[in-house]
Amino acid sequence: MEYRTLHDVEQMAQVFRAGVGKMSRTERLEYWAKLLERGQDQRLRPLMQLEFLSRAERMRARADGSPLSIAYEDPILQGQGLAGDTVKDAMEFFNLSEGEIHFLLCDCHYNGRMEAKVVADRIRSISRKPSVMGFWRQLCAGL
Repeated sequence: MEYRTLHDVEQMAQVFRAGVGKMSRTERLEYWAKLLERGQDQRLRPLMQLEFLSRAERMRARADGSPLSIAYEDPILQGQGLAGDTVKDAMEFFNLSEGEIHFLLCDCHYNGRMEAKVVADRIRSISRKPSVMGFWRQLCAGL
């Protein structure tokens, strides 16, 4: 049995109530940003030199303490379908391009200091842009 404070239980209860139903891409990204903001002062581990990895290695890339591992530890995101904490899992679940993953997670964008608040802000900037697939669907619907 795991000990939890009343505050922890209240936080979990609120999260589970809000997590009913299938989240949209924007909702999943916003939720991920909020998860990271809970630990605003927390230093995170970026993924190292993504641009120098082969595509297969890049898809398998992961790191303990990364924004991806924080997302995967969350039961709501797991319940929504997040399968793991690799680049491939994040690309599929959050509907992110390789360029967006690189912008969010690669060490070359953080000068040795990846902070949760900065990553959350970047996630929100991506969530405000329509995905390529979303744009394609809108285009096809208008034909």
